[in-house]
Amino acid sequence: MANRLILVRGIPGSGKSTFAQRAFPGTLLLENDMFHIHQGRYEWDGKKMPEAISWCMHTAEAALKHGMDVVVCNTFTKRRFVEVYQSIAQECGAGFIVYRCTGHFQNQHRLSASMVANFERAMEDWPGEIVASSEHGCEAADSLS
Repeated sequence: MANRLILVRGIPGSGKSTFAQRAFPGTLLLENDMFHIHQGRYEWDGKKMPEAISWCMHTAEAALKHGMDVVVCNTFTKRRFVEVYQSIAQECGAGFIVYRCTGHFQNQHRLSASMVANFERAMEDWPGEIVASSEHGCEAADSLS
């Protein structure tokens, strides 16, 4: 069985990380935010977002080339952002699945409601994505293992 690249997308606070951890335990989980963790502390720096995005993509690609399954959780608001990872999966001969979380929980960045609404307005549908929603943190994950 070929390895898989699984994207989990949605607005900030939609339950992406929770869903990924529950649905794919033991699978390498990557997020752009991980780039901003230094000595166990989250230190977000907007100026370093291009580096964070590049780190996440290259780390996912390297893991796929080593035969690992990979889950990447990011907002992926635009189809073009998803297409980049779809190309990586194709180049690595990996399966490609997209999930979209639609919950509304407190986001870890404490973004204002208006900022979250901007993400929601910007969100483009991805053909064939699987919608995972739950008011209690995406329990739909239980049926995916």
